[in-house]
Amino acid sequence: SIGAVISYLPQRHLNLYRTDVEFQSDLRDASSGYAAADAGWNQTHLNNPGVFEYKARGYFLRLGADYNLLKPSYPQESNIIYGGFRLGIARMRRSIPLYQISDPYWGDVNGSFAPKTLLPIWGELILGLKVEVLNNFFMGWSLHTRVLVTQNVDKDVRPYLIPGFGKATGNAVFDFNYTISYRIPVFHPKVRPPRVKKSDEKKDEAGEKGKKKTGPAKGKKK
Repeated sequence: SIGAVISYLPQRHLNLYRTDVEFQSDLRDASSGYAAADAGWNQTHLNNPGVFEYKARGYFLRLGADYNLLKPSYPQESNIIYGGFRLGIARMRRSIPLYQISDPYWGDVNGSFAPKTLLPIWGELILGLKVEVLNNFFMGWSLHTRVLVTQNVDKDVRPYLIPGFGKATGNAVFDFNYTISYRIPVFHPKVRPPRVKKSDEKKDEAGEKGKKKTGPAKGKKK
């Protein structure tokens, strides 16, 4: 299946300083497991004229796996409740063209930081739900707990936001997403015939033997 995070659409109007795009994909194996990959892009621009300006942009990739925790009621059931993990990496470039520190005693201090490329890495745990609302079309939500593996991301200035991770003011963040996805019907689950118990097999055999012994009813001779 392939899909996208739709909760970023209203967020773009609430947080004008950031733009996020994220796509998700997964591939089901023969059991209840899924190989998963997510990718996306972020741009951040914070600007307080004459005081501070921060620019950053970059992209990310997350790889991992999910497991369906919901026992299907029938082989073709598509709704899932899943848990999973991801290992994420981002490549971003940040710059601070201007900063100003005002002090009544020492006076104003102006400066800037040159552009710098960062490669933060993090781990992630996921709990989510997907429901088939139309044929092969799913809607769902997911909870994410992310922890930075790269603790000291930038010695000069800590990035405000990391693509695919979220706000980097701390080493751990919690996130909640709404998603839509489409399942590409390439593989179909095999429907196995129901297993017959040995006791039922013996009953059937006994019934067949009884029919053979009795035989068809013969007509009376005149």
